[in-house]
Order: sequence, then structure tokens, then C-alpha cells
Amino acid sequence: MNKGVVIFTILGVVLLAIASYFIFFKVNVCSDSECFSEAIVSCEKTIYLFEDEDMIKQYVILGEQNEQCSSKVKILQIKTGNMELEILEGQEMICSFSQDTLIMPDEDITKCHGLLRENIQELVIQRMHKQLIANIGQIDESINKI
Repeated sequence: MNKGVVIFTILGVVLLAIASYFIFFKVNVCSDSECFSEAIVSCEKTIYLFEDEDMIKQYVILGEQNEQCSSKVKILQIKTGNMELEILEGQEMICSFSQDTLIMPDEDITKCHGLLRENIQELVIQRMHKQLIANIGQIDESINKI
């Protein structure tokens, strides 16, 4: 085969691969909540880093699945000194949400699944248990009054 034909064929395959990447796998990056809200409504593949005083989260909109928008939520860093929350670092969950609502994907945790959701629920249960134990005397007095 001619050397020019081989080089042209290889160059064509590389260009086709690059074009396919940008057509099928392109992911937008948002730097603010307004951009991310627009991405939620359109359910475009998007990455957004959300930071507040407590933690840094990464949101990745994965696209539409079963008429719902799907998103991965990952806690990158816990910034507060609360030791019990540190187990959540690096964990993630997948959340599904309707595109017609402008809420963060993890605001309704009942529509999420994964290790992060399970551990959040476990922490809530532990806190409720501690609160119950701390207030058992008051609860007992209230029951006795009835």
C-alpha cells in the first residue's frame, strides 16, 4: 500500500475519534449555580462544583434515563470539624429528578441511591437515637402525666 494512503487513513480515523468524542461525550462545566440550574432544566451532561461553609460537593448530570434526569453527587471534602461527617468524604450517590423542578439533585434524598445516601441515613438515625437517649427522662415524665 502507498505510504500516503496509510497516513491519510490513520489521520482520518484519529479525526473521526476526536469528532465522536465531542459529539457524544462532551460534558459542560458550570462555574455558578445559574449555569447549573440551566443544565438541570435541559438535562445536559454537566459538571458543577458546589462549595459552602460545610463541604464541597461535585454534581455530574449524567443525562436522561426513564424520563428522569440522572445525576451523580459526590462529597469531595467536609470542611467543618464534625468528625462523624468525615466518613462521607469521597462517597457518592446517583439521584433522579424531574427536569421541571429547580432543586439540587440531592435535595430529595428519597430519589437517590448509593453508599452516600445509606451513610447519610445512618447518621440521621444515630443522631435521632442520641437525642432520644438524651431526652428519655423528659419523655418518660410526659408519658406519666398522661
